Amino acid sequence: YEAGLGFCVKLHKGDFIGREALVRVKAEGIRRKLCPLTFDGDACVIYGGEAVYHDRQIVGYVRSGGYGYTVRKHIAYAYLPLELTQPGTRVEIECFGERIPAEVAVEPLYDPRGVRVRS
Repeated sequence: YEAGLGFCVKLHKGDFIGREALVRVKAEGIRRKLCPLTFDGDACVIYGGEAVYHDRQIVGYVRSGGYGYTVRKHIAYAYLPLELTQPGTRVEIECFGERIPAEVAVEPLYDPRGVRVRS
């Protein structure tokens, strides 16, 4: 549910490992959500595990990252508290001892007309 994959869960299809936990999470609601973060900067390479900060507090860690060639920005994914998941929310990602400004983005991250690929 935190990753936005609740549509894949079929709780009515019988018993399976983890079902009780999923029923509980669905009833109680999630406390964090997987969010895309975008940022500029040529000096930073994201590998995963980097701390994500908001108001000088660690609020999550990067799960994966890379460069989005079609959107021409660096992209990272991190689980963030629900109050920080709105698109446009500013955070910082620690990259080799430096904090890089990043922003929660709207998904999907793509160039629908392919304009950036062709230019």
